[in-house]
Amino acid sequence: MKVAAFSRLQIESGMAGFNPENTVVFRFYESVNSSRSEKDDVYDKYAGGYISLIRDLDFSEPENNITGYEDYLPEADVLAGSIFREFLRGRDIIFQCEDGIRISGAFATATIEIFRAFRDDIYGECTEGYNEFAYKKIYDMLARLKRDEYTIL
Repeated sequence: MKVAAFSRLQIESGMAGFNPENTVVFRFYESVNSSRSEKDDVYDKYAGGYISLIRDLDFSEPENNITGYEDYLPEADVLAGSIFREFLRGRDIIFQCEDGIRISGAFATATIEIFRAFRDDIYGECTEGYNEFAYKKIYDMLARLKRDEYTIL
């Protein structure tokens, strides 16, 4: 199983190098306007996909109406369940955001760290510079699913 974080341009240019028939793509966007691309059909070749609007927030900015961990990424449990389900199916997972670092890097790093405890054939490199709140939230949700031996299939 492979796990990776890519930018939108890397996916659209075919740089991912994953077997599309056994790969799902989690696409993250910061706004509805950024979610459309003239090359959206490139995603049709993958076995499955998920789209989520996640703002890459700087919590030190007062205009962000997020007070902390509990308010940020309220859909983390649903996303973690989807990630866990795809892991159990043996699928490769790509996380994609605009730059391939902040949000997708957080998800890829958390996924790699959690699933390496299940299997030693998880391939992927942890990303530096990711959104630490997103990492912590998805890591905690995946860890809870693992700890509870959550059945989602």
